[in-house]
Amino acid sequence: MTTSITRTLALAAALALASAACTAGGVPPADDDDDGPDAMPIDCTFTENASVVAGGGTLQTGFLALADGAEMDVTLGPQGLYMVTPAIRVNGLYPGRSGSVGDASDPMVVIELYKDSAQVGGSAEARIGLTPGPNGAELLQIFSPFTAELATYDGQLVTIQATVSDACDRTATDTLEVRARSL
Repeated sequence: MTTSITRTLALAAALALASAACTAGGVPPADDDDDGPDAMPIDCTFTENASVVAGGGTLQTGFLALADGAEMDVTLGPQGLYMVTPAIRVNGLYPGRSGSVGDASDPMVVIELYKDSAQVGGSAEARIGLTPGPNGAELLQIFSPFTAELATYDGQLVTIQATVSDACDRTATDTLEVRARSL
């Protein structure tokens, strides 16, 4: 009888320690919802139409609206191919979580390049959270598709197409025609 009580107390103590470890920095307790512990509610109530504006800009300058025909630098990437780095500003779309990458609630951003109506280099796609700005949510210095052809377009017009789709099933597209400038 004493052995049975000792075993029961030892088992109870072990279970208590395991439970404490799971809630105090060990393995976290199971999350009852499928959205993860950091999930934010998605607000799909918008008073404005979904829109995206393709432009330029850096982390230092912020978003810069560009007119068709503006110059955009062609940059050599570390993989030996060339790219341009446009920026986008969106309104009326759910921006996701600023700085987040790959979260299911982040918008899907697709950048495509065209030369004389023919697509060049495929598309660059990423699920990425946009940063709130004074005139809409922004994403700066996006990588375009990488292509060797882009280096040969110095001084020529290239069309950048930016498409953004959000978690609320809203999509907006904009095109910007820029003059490629090789460095």
